[in-house]
Amino acid sequence: MHMVSLPDLALGQRGVVKQIERNMPLADRLIELGFFPGADVRRLYSDRTESISAYIIADTCIALRRKDAACVRVEAR
Repeated sequence: MHMVSLPDLALGQRGVVKQIERNMPLADRLIELGFFPGADVRRLYSDRTESISAYIIADTCIALRRKDAACVRVEAR
């Protein structure tokens, strides 16, 4: 498996959160929402421009802007 940023997952693809870039303003909030190392995540949906995507994590659907999701590194599966 290989490491990618969260928005680089294909639609329907799963991954395991490995790291959060702490220098991003939204990093602490993402951790509170369940994006912490070891958490399973799946990219569920993306708009036409791929500027916003929805992810399933901890039985919750969360929509994130691409720039915010990019601070999450995952091991793609």
